[in-house]
Amino acid sequence: MKIYDITKEMLGCAPYPGDRPADLVRIKDIETDDYNLSELFLSVHSGTHIDTPLHFQKDGADAASLALSACVGDCLVVDTTIPLDPSRALCIVKNGDKRILLKGHGALSPETAGILADGGVVFLGVECDSPSTPENTAATHSILMRQGGVIAENLDLSGVGPGKYFLFAAPLKISGAEGSPSRAVLIDFSAD
Repeated sequence: MKIYDITKEMLGCAPYPGDRPADLVRIKDIETDDYNLSELFLSVHSGTHIDTPLHFQKDGADAASLALSACVGDCLVVDTTIPLDPSRALCIVKNGDKRILLKGHGALSPETAGILADGGVVFLGVECDSPSTPENTAATHSILMRQGGVIAENLDLSGVGPGKYFLFAAPLKISGAEGSPSRAVLIDFSAD
């Protein structure tokens, strides 16, 4: 078994344009207080994180009520040096893959997002800060989430190749939050 950490380091990850960078502030120090204690200030969309349906749906699931089954299970890593167009998306859903991670920085069109959502994809992960172009962010997110789908952003897939893995990328349990940081990992059970 081999475990791949596909999470970007929180404080070193560039924030989404307009968001404040994550900041860790030490408020107690072991040298003077006998223990260390820090406060963390961040957007729930900082670093590697999960977008829940509440991000683009008024009554969508929040981070605390999200079905964890979407974030845990078999997944497929897809190389997007060849763009993920509608015909490739159809092949993926015909194979029954429900959790997809896109290796590379290819953005999805709303049409491709629709094929994935209608084909039963419940989890889509990307290495960049959005699975869409700036012009269609709301449309693409809404389409992927219309049936309870989850999006993971800012993954680090540099150490993994395309193929099948087991995914664990649960959000923190935060009531009312439309997103949450995640410590995402892939597991290859066939590796020694």
